[in-house]
Amino acid sequence: MTAALASGAAVLLGAPGYNAGRVFIVLGVLAGLSLVVIIAGALIHKKLSKDPAVPLGGYTLDQLQRMRDQGQLTQEEYDMARGMIIAGESRAGGVVKDAVEDSGHS
Repeated sequence: MTAALASGAAVLLGAPGYNAGRVFIVLGVLAGLSLVVIIAGALIHKKLSKDPAVPLGGYTLDQLQRMRDQGQLTQEEYDMARGMIIAGESRAGGVVKDAVEDSGHS
């Protein structure tokens, strides 16, 4: 198997009498590039996938209900924040916290 890889690398490098050092350099570069692609793919996947268990804005629906019941949120603010969390809007995080801060209750 190793001989086949070395032979294939020699053909790719275009050298009839291949240099083993060059083969290992080429294989190292390919391995490094593969690692970079795998890491980049994992980071992109993590960024694009949202965990539905994590509430947007840092608040759960129970916390929002409690804040509404304690007078920290108006019914309108609660409805807006609840709708954003349920809809899963990506901007809801800042908007929900802003709504709480704008109401004068932090």
